[in-house]
Amino acid sequence: MDSSLNARWYVIQTKPHKEILAKEQLEVRGVNCYLPMAPVLAKKILQRKNNMPIDEGEPFFPRYIFAEFDVESIHTTRVKSTPGVSSIVSFGGVPATMMNSEISELKKGIAQMIPKLLAAAIPAKGDHVEIISGSFEGLSAIFEKMEGETRSTLLMELLGKQVRRSVKNCDFKFIE
Repeated sequence: MDSSLNARWYVIQTKPHKEILAKEQLEVRGVNCYLPMAPVLAKKILQRKNNMPIDEGEPFFPRYIFAEFDVESIHTTRVKSTPGVSSIVSFGGVPATMMNSEISELKKGIAQMIPKLLAAAIPAKGDHVEIISGSFEGLSAIFEKMEGETRSTLLMELLGKQVRRSVKNCDFKFIE
């Protein structure tokens, strides 16, 4: 990692869905990186990607990571040519920099936001949901409880009776 006194923080734009690759490749090159990730649980319950459950968190800022390096020891062309990197955010041709205090505040804000996102992502008992895929697609149900990170118990009406069924979290969504 670049520990030079002249190191500055830069905002790096990545190629689509290549944030993790860019971060890993920059770190191999001695660049300190920060890639804030949204919580796994919130994403699994609320979203799907290409009809497949999302298995890991996603970047808070899609296509952007933060990188700290000294341009005297690691030139910007080396950073821009890193696999997964598209460009360095610039204004008037000059790479934009961020202060350490701004990165610290960003980290602090995201750390405070994660518990709120998790709380919002977990339905409360009695919340109405709609099943969006699987055997019960199109049915409305009532959320009962979580069964770990990947499944939940839902109360639904089948053949005139209320029954409890275990459903993948990615197979239902909230009804607002």
